[in-house]
Amino acid sequence: MQFKLMVFIFFLLTVAAEVIFLPVIIHSLRANTETIFMLHHPDKTFSDFSKCQRQVDDTEHCYDTYNAAVQLAEAEDCTPSGIEQKRKFKKLVEHTTEANIESELEKECPDR
Repeated sequence: MQFKLMVFIFFLLTVAAEVIFLPVIIHSLRANTETIFMLHHPDKTFSDFSKCQRQVDDTEHCYDTYNAAVQLAEAEDCTPSGIEQKRKFKKLVEHTTEANIESELEKECPDR
């Protein structure tokens, strides 16, 4: 009986810790200052991530650059410049054909 009680308490503490700490951890991953900087400078992001694909010198920087590149590829900007930026970053981060990228863009921005 004591073992079941201990397991139950441990389970409750684990769930409580996940509910409290997991959102904070996820937010800190998305709200990294370097990632935010990269989102505001897409040309630098493209250049840096292209370099990271060939040679990883700074793992942390490459991770932040990849994170920003993925966010730029998945942006919801359907203006002509936004679509071009999405296309550019989708080509960079996704391993797929040009036709698949175009069909994704059609689905994401049907009124273009």
